[in-house]
Formats: sequence, C-alpha cells, structure tokens
Amino acid sequence: DTKIGPASLSLGGTRSQHPGRTEVEQSFPNFSIAVPTLSPASWLEWSPGFSFSTDQILNSDAGAEFPYRYITNSKGLPDSVRRIRDSRTTGSSFNTPVRIGGFSWNNSFTLNDQENNAPASIKVNDVNDSSKKVPTIFAKTFSTAIDWQTGISLPSFLQSSLKVTPSVSFANVDGSSYWLRTQLNGGKLVHQVKRPVAGLSASPTLFALFPGFGSVTRFRHSITPIISYSYAPAADISDEFLRAQNKSRQGYLGALAQNRVSLGLSHVLEAKLKSTDTSGTAEPRKIKILSMNFSPLAYDFERARQTHRSGFATDFISSDFSTDLIPGFHGGIRYSLYQGDILSDSARFKPFREGIDAGFTINSQSGIFGAISRVFGWAVPQQNPQTDSVGQSSDDALANRVASTPVAGITARN
Repeated sequence: DTKIGPASLSLGGTRSQHPGRTEVEQSFPNFSIAVPTLSPASWLEWSPGFSFSTDQILNSDAGAEFPYRYITNSKGLPDSVRRIRDSRTTGSSFNTPVRIGGFSWNNSFTLNDQENNAPASIKVNDVNDSSKKVPTIFAKTFSTAIDWQTGISLPSFLQSSLKVTPSVSFANVDGSSYWLRTQLNGGKLVHQVKRPVAGLSASPTLFALFPGFGSVTRFRHSITPIISYSYAPAADISDEFLRAQNKSRQGYLGALAQNRVSLGLSHVLEAKLKSTDTSGTAEPRKIKILSMNFSPLAYDFERARQTHRSGFATDFISSDFSTDLIPGFHGGIRYSLYQGDILSDSARFKPFREGIDAGFTINSQSGIFGAISRVFGWAVPQQNPQTDSVGQSSDDALANRVASTPVAGITARN
C-alpha cells in the first residue's frame, strides 16, 4: 500500500497449498487505484477508480465431473490417469463518475473472464425450441463478459421533503453484460443492444422523537423509504446472444418493455445520552441503537400483464443491520426469491435463504475489558483521542515498549 500524489495504490496477493495435495490456490495480482474527488473547477468533480484481480486454482484433483482420462498404455491395454484441473477468474473495473454542476454522469467499465480446463457436460438448449436439449461434452468451459454502464442523474428538487431525483440511462436489454463469449457459441464475441431508461426516485425521511429513560435523554427513530419508477421500451435480443447464454427465445422475458416500480427501506434508531460535562460546552453523545437497510424490491406491471403471473422482477432480497451497542457489529441475511431464471416465464416464486453473516470486534480498549478490569481492581486502559492522532516521539515509542513488556506471564493482545 502506498500513495502517489493524491492517489492510493494497493498491490498484493495470496498463495496457499494443501498438505499432502498438489492443489494450489493463489490470488495474484490484486491491484487497485483509488483517487479522491478531483475538482479542477468549482463546477466540475471527477472520482476515477481502477481495480484488477486474478484468482487461480491449480493442480486440483477434486470436484471434477470427469475425474479420470482413459487412454491406451504402451502395452496396448486400456488404462486411466487422474485428471488435473486448473481454473482461473480474472476481473477488472474502471469507474469514472463526473459531476458537472448539479448533473452526475456515471460511467463504469467491467471485464470478467473465466476459464476451466476440465471437461464438462452441458445440456445445450435450442434457441427457437425450448423442448430440444442436446447433452454436449465440452473439453473446457470459458466465458468473457465485457460491460459498459452509463447514466445521468439530473439535479434533484424538493430537497427538504421528498428529495425527488430524475435520471436518464442506457441499460442492457438482458441483465448480463454487453459483450459476451462462451464455449456455447464457439468463442465468438457477440453483443446485445442498449435501450434508454427514464426514471424518477424519491427518498423522504420520516422521523419521530420519543422520551428517554436512565442515561438516555431522547430517542430518535427515522424511516427512509426509497421509491423509484422507471420505464424502458421493448427491444430485441439476437439469437447469437441467447445461444451464448444457453437460453431459448420461448418464454424469454428480458426483451419486454419495463414499466417498473421499486421500493427500498432503511431505518435508524438513535439515542442521545446525558452529557457528563458540567460546563455545558460539549455536545451530547449519540449512539446508534439499531440500523437496518433492505434491498429494493421491484414490481413490473408489463411483466405481470404479459405472463398473467407475478410481476416481481427482483430475484433476491437482502438486509443488513448494525449497532453501536456491540463494538464493530455488523450482520446481514440474503434470500433468493425464485427457483429458476427470473427472465423466464417458468420461474417459480419460492424464497430460499442463501446466507447469514455476522461479526463484531473487541480489543483491549473495548468497554467489556474495562468493566472486567474494574471488577478485579486492575488498571483500566485509557485512550486519549486528542493525543492518539499526534505523531509518536522517541519517548512515546520507548514508553509503548515498556508498557507492552509481559508482566507475570501476561501480554497485551487483540
């Protein structure tokens, strides 16, 4: 990690090998450049960013669909050898958002390339007849996806109430990338089309104040619904692009016009604590009791009209939550809503929990260790936020080494 002027650069990698096996997992290089917002003029802001990463699994003998390769040995007899599999995933992105006055022009370029050199059996769908599926064995599988996303957010209005923001963008008709190539179409790079999307979003904040108790003087509960509407005309997808994705035209819903409304939600419960400063100059401390964010859920009226079924156009929903009551706590949950491809009329609404995650952070400065120290009469670690940000002198470094010297077999650790 280093800095060159205003830019922050990061370069790294990992490599691991399993004992008793030849399999190697490595991620190299992982490279990223982050540049803070550049403002050559008062009306112009630019925030570029670039990242590149490559992940590989080498000499793997696990999880292969065809674990053995059958041959005729030097004696003319049938024989077999264990198949070794290599796989690679490369990803790169370049974001270059520009803000001109009250207008925001968002641009992003992404590249994702995958390759697996092990044989695989795939049921290849006929583009024009979904009932025809031909099982085919490919010597290897690969895919290259290149995408470009662009859109303009217009200046918002009603800032003090509804916070309405109009936008215009050009989006892919299919939810995948703009350029695509796979083993299914012989490695030929094909592309889809983009269509204009006009949208309008509003994010008003509703809040209420409640009386507190104990050391809390007041509670503040805020709810922010994020309501958006978008419309895009009908378009078309070529047979070559559908073939690269192994999709059939029958039952395909991606090219329908979009007449869509979506709803997201976030809520925050905060508490204002009583101030212990008798002079009255310090601001009362606020803590976040619970914060929750829910991903948007979209409903498409055109999809419901054409299929005479559910018009929900979101294939997953997730929520994350955090609190200041537990140091560094974060958590989340994610649900898959449909069984099958959401762009097909055969998809079934069948929610399935995909994952739950949670985590927190504790160290020697955490309050729980301070409470334990008080119970046993130990010295409570003190942290002065005003001096922590000051550069260390040689005396400070010496004091830190003395303080970290083990006493009675106990050493400070995180």
